[in-house]
Formats: sequence, structure tokens, C-alpha cells
Amino acid sequence: MNNQFPYRILPCILVIFNLLLVFNVSGHAQSVSNKREPFEFKPVDKLKMMLENPRRIQAQQPDRVIAAFGVKKGESIADIGAGTGFYAFRLAEKVGVEGKVFAVEIQDELLKFISENMERENVKNIVLVKSSESDPNLPPQSCDKILVANSYYYFKEPVKFMSHLRKAIKPEGRVAIIDLDATKRTKKPLNKAINKHREILTADQLIDEMKQAGFQFIESFDFHDKRFFLVFRAVD
Repeated sequence: MNNQFPYRILPCILVIFNLLLVFNVSGHAQSVSNKREPFEFKPVDKLKMMLENPRRIQAQQPDRVIAAFGVKKGESIADIGAGTGFYAFRLAEKVGVEGKVFAVEIQDELLKFISENMERENVKNIVLVKSSESDPNLPPQSCDKILVANSYYYFKEPVKFMSHLRKAIKPEGRVAIIDLDATKRTKKPLNKAINKHREILTADQLIDEMKQAGFQFIESFDFHDKRFFLVFRAVD
């Protein structure tokens, strides 16, 4: 009787083992899958409240960014990941009626939001551009400067996206990237990813990715507490 007991419970053990195995595998698959999913965007109204918060504006220093980047009247500028138009409208005012701003955004709701604000504010020099995950869909050699502010981190395939973006830069054009810097101290550690598909980069890591996309690092500005501000040019 006792000799047969292990053989009786063996099928149960095997079933339990298989269930655990399936659970672990599926759990691992789900984790990997999450890392590949697109970023879950915030609703427009919540995004508007977050982006236009006075404390955030003070921290982002958009007017200082535009001045440091050397934006001039008459230039064509692209704002990648335009969101609610936080930078796009400021850039439009800076380049004037002689200039042009491409507000590049992947979300239709945000493009609609910018369009409604353009009509309300009678802004004529912003061009709405619907991007994809891998391509900004800008016309070739259409931009004197391109600003990627607080957007690079969310690119699913950053090197591929920036390789396509490179085609939109004029020969003497410049690209500025502003984003969270993993090396800068904050109240919360920056070595942990905010979303599930990408880790926060250091400036050196970003420079390396931009090199892969066909860009050369030129200069940086260091007036943001938590972010790097790097400027690049396209190379042959």
C-alpha cells in the first residue's frame, strides 16, 4: 500500500508542475509583450493640464530653450511630439508669418486640439503633420531646425525614427533633443523606466543612438535640473 502511494500522487504532481510552468512562461511572455506595446497616452484634457501647469512651464523654460536653440524669424521648425502645442505655438510666434512650424504628432486627438487652437488664436503658420511610430512624415529637407522636447524617450524605435527624421533636415540644419537625464539627481531615481518599453538614457547613450541614426553631436546646454539639452547636425 505504502509502496504504491508515490505512484498515485505522481499524476497530480505533474499536473501542478505543468500549471506552474505555463503560468511562468505566460507571465514572462506578458512582460516581454508589455515592453513592446506603444506608450499609453493620456487623455487630451489631462495632458493639457499637465503640460500647461505653471510649475512645469517654469521648470521647462520654453522661451530660454527657443533662444538657446537660435530659432529665428522666417525659419522652418519642426516640433516632434507636439502634444497640445506647448512648443508649437511659441515657435510659431518666434518664426513669424514668414516662417513655418510643423507640429508633428501621432495622436489624432492632439492634432485636432492644436487645429482648434490655431483657429481660435488665428494662427496661420503651423502645419499639422501626422507621424507614425517609425517616421515623422516630414517633407525632405524642409526644416532649418527640429525640436524633440520630452518626446525621444517615447519613441518605440528611436534610431529608425531619427534616421527618417534626418531626411527632413536642410544641409546646415540642427536637431535639439531635450529629455530626462538618467545621471541627474532627483527626488525619484531616474534609473528606473517610467514606461515599460524603454529606459531613461544618459546623454552619452543618446549621443550614441543619434550617431547610429546619422547625426553628430555639436553642443549642449545645462540649465534644466532633470534633463539634458543636446544639439546635433546631420552627417553624410
